[in-house]
Amino acid sequence: MKKTLLKLLAEDKNENKNENEDIIRFAVATNQRNQQSLSALKRLAEEEGNDIRYANAKNSHTTSQVLDMLSEDKMFNCEKNVKELVAWNENTPSEVFATLVSDKNITINFYGREITLKNLVELAHSKCVEDRISVARYDAPPRILALLATDEDPRVREAVAWNKFTPVKLLRTLTYDVDPYVRVQVAQNKNVPVESLIELATDNAPFVRKAVAINEKTPAETLSILARDKDEYIRAAVASNPNTSPEILAMLAEDESEKVRVSVAWNENAPVETLVKLAGDKDYNVRCEVVDNKNTPAKALAILAKDDYEDVREAVAKNKNTPAEALAILANDENDNIREAVARNENTPAEALIILAKDDYEDVRNAVAENKNTPAEVLAMLAEDESEVVRASVAWNKNTPVETLVRLADDKDYEVRSEVADNKNTPAKALAKLAKDEHSGVRRGVAWNDNTPAEALAELVSDEEERVRIGVAYNENTSAETLAKLVSDENDDVRIGVAENPNTLAKELATLSTDENFNVRVGVASHENTTSKILAKLAKDEDDDVRNYVANNPNTPSYALKGLLEDDCIYISCQAEKALQERQSRKKDSMER
Repeated sequence: MKKTLLKLLAEDKNENKNENEDIIRFAVATNQRNQQSLSALKRLAEEEGNDIRYANAKNSHTTSQVLDMLSEDKMFNCEKNVKELVAWNENTPSEVFATLVSDKNITINFYGREITLKNLVELAHSKCVEDRISVARYDAPPRILALLATDEDPRVREAVAWNKFTPVKLLRTLTYDVDPYVRVQVAQNKNVPVESLIELATDNAPFVRKAVAINEKTPAETLSILARDKDEYIRAAVASNPNTSPEILAMLAEDESEKVRVSVAWNENAPVETLVKLAGDKDYNVRCEVVDNKNTPAKALAILAKDDYEDVREAVAKNKNTPAEALAILANDENDNIREAVARNENTPAEALIILAKDDYEDVRNAVAENKNTPAEVLAMLAEDESEVVRASVAWNKNTPVETLVRLADDKDYEVRSEVADNKNTPAKALAKLAKDEHSGVRRGVAWNDNTPAEALAELVSDEEERVRIGVAYNENTSAETLAKLVSDENDDVRIGVAENPNTLAKELATLSTDENFNVRVGVASHENTTSKILAKLAKDEDDDVRNYVANNPNTPSYALKGLLEDDCIYISCQAEKALQERQSRKKDSMER
C-alpha cells in the first residue's frame, strides 16, 4: 500500500538528515488543513527535535492518543513546555487533562500572578463569581472554558463568549444561550463562525441583531435581510458595514431614517451615484457625511460648496478632494472658519491664496503662511505681516525662499527668529549670525540645524543652555575638535550625543567608554571609530545593552566575540555566535575566490 505524502515526510529521518528535512517534519506537525494519519502524528510525537513535538502538541488535528503520549514529555521550548500545550489542546482527553492539572511544573502568569494549572481550575470552581469571570476572560484551557460556558451566572458565560481564545465549538454552543447579553458577545467575537451570525440575525433581541449587522464577517445575504429590519439602528448598522453591497446601500439611501442615510453617506462602499443623490438630502448631517466620504465626486462637492449650512460648507473647505473652483468660491465665504479651512487646503488655487493672504482675520492669514503650496511671492508678502504669529509661520514654511528667511533672521520677535533657525533651508550665513542670538531658543535651533557651519557650532560649545550643547553634540557638522571639548560635559545627553556622533575620534571614544552612564557606553559600543581594544573591554561591561552592541560591532575582535559566547544573556551569546559565523563565511568566500 502506498504511503501518504504526509506520513512519508513525518518518517523522513535518517543519518544524513539535514535542516530542510527538519523543516518539512515541522510543517507536517503544524499542518492545520489536513488530518494527518495517526501513525504520522505518533512518529512526530517521538521526534528528538523539541520544536516538532511542541508543534504537534499545539496542532488542533492531533489525536487524543498522541496527546496522551505527549503529556509525558519532559522537554521545554520557548515560553511554554509541551505538557502545557497538551493541556490547552481541545482534543486532550479528560483523564489526561486531570493528570496535567496535578503537575506543579505547569505554571501560568495569571494577570501578573504566577499560579499553577491546579490553581486555575480551583478559581474556575470558586464560589466568588468575580474569580470565575476572571478565568473566563483569560487564555484558559478549552476544558476550563467549556466548564465556565455552562456556569449558572450569565456574566460568566458572557465573559466566555467575549474571550478571543474561546474555541469555535463553544461559540456555536453559546449562540443558543438563554441570555441575550451572552449572545451579543458571541456576535461580536472576532472568531464567531458564520453560521452563528446567520442564526443570530433573527434573534429576538434588537441589540443582538445590531451586533450581527455590524460584524464584517456577516455574509451579504444576511446583511440584505437585516437591511429590512424594523429597527432603524439595525438598518443603520447594515448601512455602515463595509461588506454591504452597493445595491443594498442604494436602497438604504432612500430610508426614512436620518441615522440610516447618514451611515450610507459615510460608507466608502456606497456607489458614486448614491453619494451624488445624498448630496441633496434634506438633512444637513447626511450632507456633511457625503462631504467626508473620500469617494464623493468633485461635482457633488462643488454643489455642496454652496450649501446653506455652514457646517457643510466648512466640511467641503477641509476636503482634500474639493475642486479648485469650489475652493475659490469658499475663499470669499462670510464665515471666518470656512475661509481658514480654505487657506489650509492644499488644493486651494494660488489666486485664492493671494486673496486670503490679505484677510482681516489673523488665523486665515496664518493658515496661508503655513500652507506648503503657498507661492513664494505670497510668503514674501506675509513676511511683512503685523502679526508675529503669521511671520513665524512664514519662517517655518519649507517653501519660503532663502532671501525671505534671511530677512526674517533679523525679525524683532524671537519666536520668528527661532523658526528661521529651525528651517532646513536657512543658509549657513544667516545661521552663523543667529548663533550669537540673545535668546536660547534661537541658538538651540541653530545647534540642531543641518546647515549650520562648523565654525558656528564651535562657538556654541560652551553655551550655558544645555539643550544648545546637546544639539551641537549630535550635529554631524560639528568638528572632531569641538566634540572633544564636550566629552567631559556635565550633562548626560551631551555626552551621549558625542558618543553617537560619527565625527567623534577614537581617543574621545576611549574616554567615554568608562562613562558612568550606560547610554554613553552604548554609543561607544556601536560606534564605527571605536577601537578593537576598547570593544574588548566593553565586552565585559555590566550592562546587557552595551555588550549586545559590542557583539554587533564589526570592529569587535574575534577573541572578544568568543568570550561573549558564554554570556549570561542568551540573546547576546546568539548575536556573538552569528557574528563569528558570518566572519567565517566571509573568510571562506574570500579564499574560494
